[in-house]
Amino acid sequence: MRERGTLISSLVLLGSLAAGSYWLAVRARLGDAQARPRAHEVDYYAENFTLTRMDDKGAALYAVASQKMSHYADDDSTLLVQPEITSVRPNQPTVHMRADLGNVTSDAEQVTLTGNVQIVRAATDTDPELRGQGTALLVFPETDIARSDEPFTLHHGGSDVWARTMIFDNTNRTITMNEGVEARGTTTIEPQRQKNAAPAGPAAPASPAVPARGSTTLPAASGAPAKANP
Repeated sequence: MRERGTLISSLVLLGSLAAGSYWLAVRARLGDAQARPRAHEVDYYAENFTLTRMDDKGAALYAVASQKMSHYADDDSTLLVQPEITSVRPNQPTVHMRADLGNVTSDAEQVTLTGNVQIVRAATDTDPELRGQGTALLVFPETDIARSDEPFTLHHGGSDVWARTMIFDNTNRTITMNEGVEARGTTTIEPQRQKNAAPAGPAAPASPAVPARGSTTLPAASGAPAKANP
């Protein structure tokens, strides 16, 4: 009887030691995994990628496309090659943006476009086409706003403007340039209002793009010269 009790005690002790050793080994592996940073490697990708965002009524708001989309697991970011973002909201001018590369945040609320950035806002009945070129643009697709802290050149009707910074608001149809830039003032491009439209002045000869100074409003009437207040 004593021998049987001794055997049972020994088995219980050995089982406890085995379980403890296993638990320590698992904890050690988990600790090593947590201590090692995850490599910035692609966990999945797609080619000729296109995503269309729609509202609750099924109307398209914007589309994001690229030749290749690569997702990185370590920071949940997404890299786009030759990205194109097109805003097609109802009752708003169509806006098309493209670049060499794009980086999408994990929440998909921001897209950073870099390299040969181009932006085109389509013409309307009261507003000529607007084109812009730069090196970087931060896009907020959900709010139809884009901004850049890098130099941007804009072509609107018969006017060319160079800006050190830019905020493009397609909802309000405005572009604010050089906001907060010391001694450069603020320039705003607004759409031509049909009811308040003034007759276009005589066409002025084209002039090279220059930094906007003072408070400047560029009317949408094609060929109208820019009005500047020093």
